[in-house]
Amino acid sequence: MLQGSHQYKEIESLLSIQPESILCLPIKNSEDDVTGVALVINTAGGKCFSAEDEKLLETYLTFCGISISNAELFDTSMKEYDRNKKLLEVAHDLFEEQTCLESVVHKTMQRAQSLLHCERCSVMLVKDPNEEEVTINKVFHLSGSFSNGHSNQSFATSDTKPPNGIIEYVVNTGERVNITDPTNDPRITKETEQGFETKSMLCMPIRNNKCEIIGVAQVLNREDGFPFDENDEQLFEAFTIFCGLGINNTIMFNKVSKAMALQKVALDVLSYHASTTHQEVDQLKAARLPDIKKLRLTKYDFDDFSLQSDEMLRAALKMYIHLGLLDTFKIPSTVMCRWLLTVRKNYRPVAYHNFRHAFNVQQIMFAVLENTGIRKYLSSLEQLALMVDVFAMIWTTEVQTTPSKKRVNQRLFNSTGLRLPWNTIILNHAVMILNSEGHNIFSNLSSEQYSDVMNVLKKSIISTDLALHLK
Repeated sequence: MLQGSHQYKEIESLLSIQPESILCLPIKNSEDDVTGVALVINTAGGKCFSAEDEKLLETYLTFCGISISNAELFDTSMKEYDRNKKLLEVAHDLFEEQTCLESVVHKTMQRAQSLLHCERCSVMLVKDPNEEEVTINKVFHLSGSFSNGHSNQSFATSDTKPPNGIIEYVVNTGERVNITDPTNDPRITKETEQGFETKSMLCMPIRNNKCEIIGVAQVLNREDGFPFDENDEQLFEAFTIFCGLGINNTIMFNKVSKAMALQKVALDVLSYHASTTHQEVDQLKAARLPDIKKLRLTKYDFDDFSLQSDEMLRAALKMYIHLGLLDTFKIPSTVMCRWLLTVRKNYRPVAYHNFRHAFNVQQIMFAVLENTGIRKYLSSLEQLALMVDVFAMIWTTEVQTTPSKKRVNQRLFNSTGLRLPWNTIILNHAVMILNSEGHNIFSNLSSEQYSDVMNVLKKSIISTDLALHLK
């Protein structure tokens, strides 16, 4: 290299030394790709570098290239390990906390800020994904370095416009935006906060389980001063997916919690107005029960019109006792009497689906069990389930024949957001009566027996849906 040449002056300026002799060789990896350059200046004796020096340096740089490749591979592996660890921590946070939206979002933001090493992180949720005009109704901010323990979080709920055009663009298009020079982008409003300047920005959409855009996640300024790269984009995309899952799960949890609260209140009110009194229970328990043969309860031509409501109730109790169901399943007589009285009270005084109709169906079931020999093929648990089913599952079918069906269904949808099949509503009401205090005639069943009897009830209810038989 000639003294005074351009390269000579660059080396002299860079190293602050006057080069007398220079030896420059490439550093290569195992695939013979150049990964660096080694520059050696001036021998100790002031002589020029010899061929032996060149060969020695080349041999040394072979090992140097291998060491650099191994170090880079190790560094990449450690970064990948750290990223996977952080993503697992995010997943753990989502399963651990599903009750508070603010907590879920802030935990996810803290993980993202810690791993991306950025100065600020924000999540903005859209009020209605289906509206043409973008409106932000929830804003979460995280500022400062979380890794240094100086991160400050804030949360605001108010209908506002997007703070800049980038947010609106991401919501409308669903595309990610990575800006390396915000000063020349007209869509970005300059940060008014004193002492903070936006140097780089990465924005991505947040989607729910229906792939609808429900918000935007934004990070600002890498701590090392470099713009966000492709690896940052991939990592941040994973965080937005977790964030969307967490937000969706939390919203669904809150909806279900509200629906359960509304249901509990409705069932408590219904139970209060539709349950029987202690005096009525004592009267039925002390009443003299009719004779099966004299009343002809096992006959298919049985006529119930000679019986009053209380007489039908005593006859119903007698059928359960005659089949041995109270003794077999250890059902207290007080509980059975209370359950029978409450079921009767839940029937409305309508023309057809009333208490007399329920008693008629139970009497027919009793006659079938007594006369056909089918009891040999049915377990005692199945007999109990059938007797309960025909007596307590008819009451709500009358709602389907009244003008109130659409109104009741709409109220259910307004309060819970769900439209339940009527057979589900029937079963739920029967379970509500069983779960009322002092009404559970299945209380002494084992868990397996309880599951079996509920399955029989469910199948029996579904089989009454004529639509299934007309397909």
